[in-house]
Amino acid sequence: MFVDMQRSLVLFCPACEKRQEHQVSLFQIKPEATAPIVCRCGFNQGHLERRGTMYQLRVFLPSGERVKLRFSASELLGSDLLYLQHPENQEDIGLFGMADAVENTAIHWEKRRPLDADEYVRPDIMAAVLSALGELADDHRISCECERPSVGIDVYADRVELVCSFCGSAVLMGASSERDVERVQRIDHVRMEPSSYTLLEEWLRPFV
Repeated sequence: MFVDMQRSLVLFCPACEKRQEHQVSLFQIKPEATAPIVCRCGFNQGHLERRGTMYQLRVFLPSGERVKLRFSASELLGSDLLYLQHPENQEDIGLFGMADAVENTAIHWEKRRPLDADEYVRPDIMAAVLSALGELADDHRISCECERPSVGIDVYADRVELVCSFCGSAVLMGASSERDVERVQRIDHVRMEPSSYTLLEEWLRPFV
């Protein structure tokens, strides 16, 4: 019997703030293997991994929170459409299922929940920082020098962190003052060193 293992996954990217649809082949995710989920803007939104008969999805939400969802193979293969929900508050965070069902539902699906006024220390500053990073990502000017670079972004109330999901290297930068925006806008290229941790304030000139 033929079983279609191809599925569509819809998430919202916290970096470019756009809805992204990803094509996933469950057949290609071997046991104990991980498949990165990379936005078109270049940021790693998370990954899907297989552990025995279970599949685990780790993703970043628009708020920057990282969540983990677990599904059995029968859940993923036996449903035309799944609404992905936050494990604690049941907020809808994505769609997963057959391409036609996902596409038809995504048209009417709420793009993202409204931001709370106190979610970020300075919403205007956070927007400017994410916009500057988005431009760098669009031009492929955010990278890691490890063997299998996969750079994503973690967003907090007053800062953002670029993280390579493969080697764990990270760059932390503030996002709560005009000076933070000026620092990010002076960056020409972010090249992360494998397994390193850097504060943007430690750099006296743009990344080269």
